[in-house]
Amino acid sequence: MSYAYLGQVSLGALRAVLAVADAGSFRRAAEVLHVAQPSVSRKIAQLEDRLGCRLFERNPGSVTLSTAGQLLVDRLPALLTELDQTLGDAGKAALGLAGAIRVGFSEAAMSSFLPPLLRHVKRECAGCELELIEATSNEIAAGVADNRMDVGFSLSAPDDPRLDRVALPSEAVGVVLPDDHPLALAEQLSLYDLRGERFILFPRHVNARLYDRMIECCMASGFSPRIDHQVTPRSRAIAMVAAGEGIATISARLQHQCVPGTVYRPLAPPAPSIEFTMLLRAGTDTHWSRVMRDCAVRLGSSPTGAVEAG
Repeated sequence: MSYAYLGQVSLGALRAVLAVADAGSFRRAAEVLHVAQPSVSRKIAQLEDRLGCRLFERNPGSVTLSTAGQLLVDRLPALLTELDQTLGDAGKAALGLAGAIRVGFSEAAMSSFLPPLLRHVKRECAGCELELIEATSNEIAAGVADNRMDVGFSLSAPDDPRLDRVALPSEAVGVVLPDDHPLALAEQLSLYDLRGERFILFPRHVNARLYDRMIECCMASGFSPRIDHQVTPRSRAIAMVAAGEGIATISARLQHQCVPGTVYRPLAPPAPSIEFTMLLRAGTDTHWSRVMRDCAVRLGSSPTGAVEAG
């Protein structure tokens, strides 16, 4: 695309062309623009000189558009409107009021608190579009730090000076059992009750902190867990439980994902919990980021994790 004329043409000259075309007179156009007539004449003369053509035919007592002038006047209003809109959008984007927000998220976050939070953001930041990017916690942290994502909802919070971390409420972890398992009769279980079971755990790279915390809690309960499978997503692990391949852990909030042939049972302390973190690039201060921070505060103060009220 060529921008050769842009450095030679002023918006004032273009608006003067429209004013003269509408008024049919340089004098009346100057009155409408609240400037002196010589200023209008000079701007249009300079524009004609730079374009190499006449835009108006000067007649005694009136002016009429030339062929080139008519083409310019036909197209200018739409172009100026688009330019005004573009400049306005650019200003809004700088303040975080418009444009695309690249949101990195873990499967666990999207299956939990994130959908209502994003719905709230879309309502409060009407000019913004959300670009959703599913990734692991490590990928989210790197993406936000390297400016490939604007915000991330992660299962871990790395110590990186490029990142601001906003803690979100933790969620209890329970266990998914085959529905014919002897332990399925209990209303609540301890980790010690699971000492002889085959665990279907997620790969450590998905959430190293929770993985290590699970091992620590099992060791504190007097046994080292037997991990027969490491799979993701959790829906696959639940399906494997239904097939009799072992037991799996899952967030209490996600117990509705249990399929026929499985049951969910809560774990009594000591047990690990899922800790979510919102990640922003250090120093981020835009309208949408303030809305998200406010949501995080409301999540932390609400026993149900609601963000819609108020």
